[in-house]
Amino acid sequence: TYRLSACYLKPGRSVLVAAPAFGEYARAAALHGATVQTFDIYLKGAEPDAEALIGAVQDVRPTLVWLAQPNNPTGHAWGAEALEMVAEACRTCDALLVVDAAYLELSRAPDVLPNDAVVLHPLTK
Repeated sequence: TYRLSACYLKPGRSVLVAAPAFGEYARAAALHGATVQTFDIYLKGAEPDAEALIGAVQDVRPTLVWLAQPNNPTGHAWGAEALEMVAEACRTCDALLVVDAAYLELSRAPDVLPNDAVVLHPLTK
């Protein structure tokens, strides 16, 4: 999280965090002077809305987009098609999609992830 932020972020750049989320995404970005924008996508009783997140990506035009598959703390998981739609929006806006897959193996979430996303498999989980 911190090394990725150090490589891609500096003052004047922004990140978009699919929220609620692990707090270190925003903390790492802020340490490098980036503007952090959160987008509440994981709502109780509803699947993540890919169209809404795509709209946020297009509005913010961030350098990095952080999301989790599945999300912690809510447990929401992205379908393969929805995740690919988000990835395509990131490509179009020249944003790097970062997928935290820390809990992927412990879930029933599809393990199909975009080829050009940075996928994190932390050793601490």
